[in-house]
Amino acid sequence: MDRKDKYIRNFDLAFSGLSEGGHFFEYWVDDKFFEYFSFDGTTGGDVNIDVHLIKRSTFIQLDLNIKGKVKSTCDRCLGSLDVRIESNEEMFIKFGEYQDDDDNIIWVDQDEDHINLVDLIYELIHVVMPLRKTHDEGQCNPDYILTEPKEEEGRGEIDPRWEKLKELKKKQKN
Repeated sequence: MDRKDKYIRNFDLAFSGLSEGGHFFEYWVDDKFFEYFSFDGTTGGDVNIDVHLIKRSTFIQLDLNIKGKVKSTCDRCLGSLDVRIESNEEMFIKFGEYQDDDDNIIWVDQDEDHINLVDLIYELIHVVMPLRKTHDEGQCNPDYILTEPKEEEGRGEIDPRWEKLKELKKKQKN
């Protein structure tokens, strides 16, 4: 078993030996977690996930409280950005064959004794991330922000493409 698999097993949630009723679990996501999903644009984070598991005779309810920050990239200047996230989510684990198309239900085989939450946690973190991630006004790196160019000294001319954009902007305002 390699290190990556060992790390991912930290997110296993064993439910077979639990009595009916409520149980609490805590998971912590750090930079190593996001390395596992290296293709998604996030570069790290520090997120706490509190799980309140309520075991019933026919299903399991998971109440997940997600809170922390995720390192991402600013959509405006491409600089590093910490995005604060916070969410409460409710999921259900049901046993048997897949029966319906509800996003809040996870179907597992009757013989399963645990579930790995790594994919669920990853998805929930990204669902609560804002679509547009930007620094607060004035915090972006000015060298990388597209701004309207000033007239070049001595030439008095502006690129004609900017003139067209100005015209479009005026039309939108009207």
